[in-house]
Amino acid sequence: NQVATRSGRKNMIIGGNFHTNPWQRGTSFAAITSGAFSADRFAYGKVGTAVHTISKSIDGPSVAQAGFLVNNAMLIDCTTLDSSLAAADVSGVSTKIEGNDYAQIAQNDFVVSFWHKHTKTGTYCVGLRNSGVDRSYVAEYTQSVSDTWEKAEIKVTASPSAGTWNYLDGTGLDVFFTIAAGSNYHTTADAWNTGNFVSTSSQVNGTDSTSNNFRLALIQVEEGIVATDFERRH
Repeated sequence: NQVATRSGRKNMIIGGNFHTNPWQRGTSFAAITSGAFSADRFAYGKVGTAVHTISKSIDGPSVAQAGFLVNNAMLIDCTTLDSSLAAADVSGVSTKIEGNDYAQIAQNDFVVSFWHKHTKTGTYCVGLRNSGVDRSYVAEYTQSVSDTWEKAEIKVTASPSAGTWNYLDGTGLDVFFTIAAGSNYHTTADAWNTGNFVSTSSQVNGTDSTSNNFRLALIQVEEGIVATDFERRH
């Protein structure tokens, strides 16, 4: 059995439900710049020619899928393509877990779960990085059917003590959802590696067409080895 050792909440992600996320800066961000925020606590990052619009989408997994009504998701729409990725090119969206929060699950196994609905099928990656960006963990997941809600459940082995970690009020863990990544960001899957990585070489190029949409919903990071139902909070 999975036993909660913390009080208050099990999900270390704040704002992972894009319906209750406040979207305090607006609900549509055309040609969003690298480093800019859209939904509260979610930042866009990119190097290269790709351009995206991020918006609050009236979409979400069904009640039959999620177990409750999900009215919204984050939609990342490719408006300018990057069909030939340079080694340093990358694009995606990330959210940071504060060190005080991450300390509650650090050096223990944890699970990342979320719903995804991408236009381009194939292998995608989630990159987990520490505050010093000198330790990274990359996991793969698959979009099997185009533009269809599917759930990913990623088991992550305990983070190492080595490396530069912040367990106070800085970045404890950066969670990066990769749309595309050049070879500089490639590493092996399912292990903590030394360096700054967000994908494997199997990652699809989600920026090779302006028809590509990339959607996320119900993001959760929790201690243990089993993904539980999404924690609904006001």
